[in-house]
Amino acid sequence: MENLQTKHQLHAIRLSWLRWLATPIIAVWNYVVEAFCWAWGVLKIVWRGTKQSLDSTYWMVGTIGLAIGLYVLFLFVFIAIKANAPVLMIPGFIGIFLAFFWTMGAITGLIKYKKENGSFPESGVKDLIGNGMATMKFVLLSIAIVTVLVLFIALLALFGMIPGVGPILLGIFSLPMVLSSAVIVLITIMLALGNGLVPAHLLHAQRSDGTFINNYKNTSKALLKVIARKWLDLAIAGYPAAILAYIVAILPGMLAFSSVGLSVGITAVVADMVDGGALGILMNMEGFSGSLGIVFGMVTGCLLAGFVMSFILSACNSVVYEIYNDSREASFFKKVVGLVSLFAITFPVLGFVSGFLGMLFMF
Repeated sequence: MENLQTKHQLHAIRLSWLRWLATPIIAVWNYVVEAFCWAWGVLKIVWRGTKQSLDSTYWMVGTIGLAIGLYVLFLFVFIAIKANAPVLMIPGFIGIFLAFFWTMGAITGLIKYKKENGSFPESGVKDLIGNGMATMKFVLLSIAIVTVLVLFIALLALFGMIPGVGPILLGIFSLPMVLSSAVIVLITIMLALGNGLVPAHLLHAQRSDGTFINNYKNTSKALLKVIARKWLDLAIAGYPAAILAYIVAILPGMLAFSSVGLSVGITAVVADMVDGGALGILMNMEGFSGSLGIVFGMVTGCLLAGFVMSFILSACNSVVYEIYNDSREASFFKKVVGLVSLFAITFPVLGFVSGFLGMLFMF
């Protein structure tokens, strides 16, 4: 009886030791599973945001904004080529840059309104796109601050070139030059990494009664904090969001390109019926009337390009807005573990699916 009791006690000790040994393994496993669930939740957000972007109102606003920006770009590029003055392209690039941010802001404002109210008012959405102008003003102010700081640093550096006292002045001005450079770097990071977050953040930013500059400073500080929390979320969502956005734009792109192809084909047939054929049409594009024809033709091209791009921009904006409002919290290390585990699981699956589809297309 005593031997049996001793055996039971030894067995209990052995099980307790195994349980102690398994505790860290179970903890690591639970941590990895939680991290994977967090990363999988980001993919679910991407899917939900892409589905919510399927709205003709977003596409209409996106088409108008992007078409205007593209037209300004191509018009100034065309003028620069004709005038042989590349510097004239700069207003075109500024125009497409501002139009891009205006479109993002306007679409994000519409997304927020629809999520809160369920549908748009029958009177139209003209009064709901004010966030586009707010986004453009914020970006313009950021560019203006960067420009002023660059000129300020250049001016201080110029003082450093004065013979004799130049090195002394350069040493005195070194601190404000470094601080100004730090502000430039922060604004660049804010616009580069958080360009999609800017419209969403402006919709939810707390407005104070201070000056416009103080509001900008407070909004920028809060936006940088959001970027610090959300940049890895955006990185994880980036590729699947881009893939889904391009899938959404496939049908509009096919419609646009097939329409252009049909128009060009009919034009080529008509051209073959007259002397010179297609070459004759190209020869007629020279001179004032030809240039005017190109300018008017760019309207059609920009509208078609803006139409296709509006599907992509609407999907991406909707995903970014969902990520901005995602209240789940996770540490940086957990996000990295979730990304690695998600990649380790989905990569073989995607490889198998792509290989299977490749074999089907081969046969």
